[in-house]
Amino acid sequence: GTIHGASVLNSELSAMKLNAAFLGPIVDTGMIIRVLISHTNKQRQAIKRHYRILYGKLPANSTQRKLAFTSGQRSPMSA
Repeated sequence: GTIHGASVLNSELSAMKLNAAFLGPIVDTGMIIRVLISHTNKQRQAIKRHYRILYGKLPANSTQRKLAFTSGQRSPMSA
């Protein structure tokens, strides 16, 4: 379906929510999905920029293996 972005974008808060979802022993995939589907592509790019500013890296770079492990799939990086 069509994604209708958040009427007021707080990319810093969204980046912080994503980071919190990646922390801990289990990745909060529900939070990640909620953040991603509630923003347009342009808004997600702003969130991505804020994430890099706040944490010095992109979420995919730091959690790809963790996501693969928690979902029971092999990480493409381990191939």
